[in-house]
Amino acid sequence: MDLFTRFSLRSPAVIVIALVLLFVGGIYSAQQLPMETMPDMDIPIVTIVTIYPGAGPSEVAEEITKPLEKATRNIDHAKTQTSTSSDNVSVIVMEFEFGDDMEKAKQSIDDVIGAVQLPEAAQSPEVGRISFDSQPIMRLALSDKDQDSQEILSYVQADVVPELESIEGVASVQMSAENDSDINIELKPDKLDEYGLNSQTISNLLMASNLAFPAGELSLEGRIMPVTVGEKFDSIDDLKNMPLLVTPSGAGAPSGGGQPGGPSGAPGAQPVAGGASQAPELKTVKLGEIADITRGSDKTSVASRLNYK
Repeated sequence: MDLFTRFSLRSPAVIVIALVLLFVGGIYSAQQLPMETMPDMDIPIVTIVTIYPGAGPSEVAEEITKPLEKATRNIDHAKTQTSTSSDNVSVIVMEFEFGDDMEKAKQSIDDVIGAVQLPEAAQSPEVGRISFDSQPIMRLALSDKDQDSQEILSYVQADVVPELESIEGVASVQMSAENDSDINIELKPDKLDEYGLNSQTISNLLMASNLAFPAGELSLEGRIMPVTVGEKFDSIDDLKNMPLLVTPSGAGAPSGGGQPGGPSGAPGAQPVAGGASQAPELKTVKLGEIADITRGSDKTSVASRLNYK
């Protein structure tokens, strides 16, 4: 220490030059440090998600979760393994130690689950990592004035997305498109009057008919199958063929508020001999007969622009 002190006193110029170099080097190093809004943190977690349509929790656990757990049990450096089996889906979360090579761990899991025999109805397991750096790095837009949105969507799904996914280094490709799933139901006023209906009645019938909810499980040949009560509309044809029980206004039923009928004043009752009243005639019509049903909506919820267009 005394030697360093004596050298500093005898050579002040050297000390000043050294301090200047340290100062300049520090500024240069700070400018070269990488700065990111969301730094890449290698979180030691890998998830395995498998979709099994129409299967209940017990069936998912026995046919999906347990075989995958058994296959991935001996993965190197795996610390914990947590699984959840629910309706239609199996989720397995594997935790590793900080500092482990997570890309290598993910590849090892991909290799072992590729040899697992799963039910034919089950989709291929998706292995993913949790990373703050997994944000889109590029956004592309596609439009064509000569094609409708459904044709463009089919082309992108069949050709563009697979081509992008095949590029080395691309982890995933996400796609969003104009929503073309809205259904327009335009009621025909003359038909409503003819059958004694109104828009509120049609709305209530649609809500009551488009319901499906789980009602437990059924054991069938050793397999546990989920039971669902009700049904949902899957297409426009289902809507058009929806039956409606109506009383035509011309058959003695009221159209709108109705008119007093027989001696008792009951609406829609027609007087007959002996004071008895004749029951109104009931018939079934389809929703497509009293309304025009089309796909698509004139309302715009999202406006996208590409190159100011």
